[in-house]
Amino acid sequence: MNIAFPMQYTENFLCDKDPETVRHAARQTINKLSWSIISETDDGICVCPRSQKILTWKKDFHIDLSLDGFVQITSQCQSLDWSINRNNVKTFLNKMEELV
Repeated sequence: MNIAFPMQYTENFLCDKDPETVRHAARQTINKLSWSIISETDDGICVCPRSQKILTWKKDFHIDLSLDGFVQITSQCQSLDWSINRNNVKTFLNKMEELV
């Protein structure tokens, strides 16, 4: 029997703030969540979320920013917890909403 676990969760939205404000809010959110920035480019931020789950591996979290205000947030984490990717994205968005 082969059991497949959801490998990623993505949310897209259009932000009415300028890209630098969104980037700043994303950095603040990452710090408040005690996550680590792995790399940062003009197009976005790659983050390593801290998880309290024991059975998680290959954790990636990407925030892609475009100049026209389009933001895409993707969590890719292999886990026995099926909801971890969705929870990572929702946790990030809820915290970021407090800052923007």
